[in-house]
Amino acid sequence: MTFSGFTAKDFDVFEIPGLEPRMEVLIQQVRPKLEAIGEELAPFLTDLCGEPMHVHVAKHARRKVNPPKILGLPGRQTSVDTRRCRILR
Repeated sequence: MTFSGFTAKDFDVFEIPGLEPRMEVLIQQVRPKLEAIGEELAPFLTDLCGEPMHVHVAKHARRKVNPPKILGLPGRQTSVDTRRCRILR
Protein backbone atom coordinates (compact mmCIF):
# COMPACT_ATOMS: atom_id res chain seq x y z
CA MET A 1 0.00 0.00 0.00
CA THR A 2 1.26 3.47 -0.85
CA PHE A 3 0.41 6.12 1.70
CA SER A 4 -1.91 8.67 0.13
CA GLY A 5 -2.83 10.62 3.25
CA PHE A 6 -5.43 10.50 5.97
CA THR A 7 -9.08 11.35 5.37
CA ALA A 8 -11.83 12.66 7.62
CA LYS A 9 -13.17 9.09 7.66
CA ASP A 10 -9.93 7.96 9.32
CA PHE A 11 -10.49 10.40 12.18
CA ASP A 12 -14.19 9.48 12.49
CA VAL A 13 -12.90 6.20 13.95
CA PHE A 14 -12.40 7.98 17.26
CA GLU A 15 -16.13 8.69 17.49
CA ILE A 16 -17.02 4.98 17.49
CA PRO A 17 -18.37 4.04 20.93
CA GLY A 18 -16.72 1.14 22.72
CA LEU A 19 -13.10 0.04 22.71
CA GLU A 20 -13.50 -3.23 20.80
CA PRO A 21 -15.52 -1.82 17.87
CA ARG A 22 -13.19 1.20 17.65
CA MET A 23 -10.05 -0.98 17.71
CA GLU A 24 -11.45 -3.23 14.97
CA VAL A 25 -11.86 -0.26 12.63
CA LEU A 26 -8.48 1.19 13.62
CA ILE A 27 -6.84 -2.13 12.76
CA GLN A 28 -8.62 -2.45 9.41
CA GLN A 29 -8.57 1.17 8.28
CA VAL A 30 -5.82 3.16 10.01
CA ARG A 31 -3.06 0.64 10.79
CA PRO A 32 -2.37 -0.13 7.08
CA LYS A 33 -1.80 3.59 6.49
CA LEU A 34 0.58 3.83 9.46
CA GLU A 35 2.48 0.80 8.18
CA ALA A 36 2.68 2.38 4.71
CA ILE A 37 4.12 5.59 6.20
CA GLY A 38 6.70 3.51 8.05
CA GLU A 39 7.65 1.54 4.93
CA GLU A 40 8.16 4.77 3.00
CA LEU A 41 10.19 6.45 5.76
CA ALA A 42 12.34 3.50 6.87
CA PRO A 43 14.89 3.67 4.01
CA PHE A 44 15.28 7.45 4.43
CA LEU A 45 15.72 7.12 8.20
CA THR A 46 18.17 4.23 7.74
CA ASP A 47 20.33 6.40 5.49
CA LEU A 48 20.00 9.41 7.80
CA CYS A 49 20.87 7.52 10.99
CA GLY A 50 23.32 5.02 9.56
CA GLU A 51 21.50 2.17 11.29
CA PRO A 52 18.70 -0.08 10.07
CA MET A 53 15.24 1.25 10.87
CA HIS A 54 12.34 -1.18 11.10
CA VAL A 55 8.63 -0.49 10.90
CA HIS A 56 6.59 -1.18 14.03
CA VAL A 57 2.98 -0.17 14.59
CA ALA A 58 1.86 -0.88 18.16
CA LYS A 59 -0.93 -3.40 18.55
CA HIS A 60 -2.16 -1.95 21.86
CA ALA A 61 -3.10 -5.37 23.18
CA ARG A 62 -4.40 -5.41 26.72
CA ARG A 63 -1.94 -7.14 29.00
CA LYS A 64 -3.38 -9.61 31.46
CA VAL A 65 -0.04 -10.96 32.75
CA ASN A 66 2.24 -8.45 34.48
CA PRO A 67 0.19 -5.37 33.53
CA PRO A 68 1.91 -1.99 33.95
CA LYS A 69 1.52 -0.07 37.18
CA ILE A 70 -1.01 2.77 37.11
CA LEU A 71 0.53 6.11 37.96
CA GLY A 72 -1.63 9.07 38.88
CA LEU A 73 -0.77 12.44 37.39
CA PRO A 74 -2.36 15.73 38.43
CA GLY A 75 -5.60 16.13 36.54
CA ARG A 76 -5.55 12.71 34.90
CA GLN A 77 -4.62 9.09 35.30
CA THR A 78 -2.37 7.29 32.88
CA SER A 79 -0.83 3.86 32.54
CA VAL A 80 2.98 3.75 32.47
CA ASP A 81 5.24 0.71 32.46
CA THR A 82 7.93 2.00 34.82
CA ARG A 83 10.17 -1.02 34.18
CA ARG A 84 10.73 0.05 30.56
CA CYS A 85 11.20 3.81 30.99
CA ARG A 86 14.61 4.98 29.83
CA ILE A 87 16.26 8.31 29.26
CA LEU A 88 17.44 8.62 25.67
CA ARG A 89 20.88 10.15 25.23
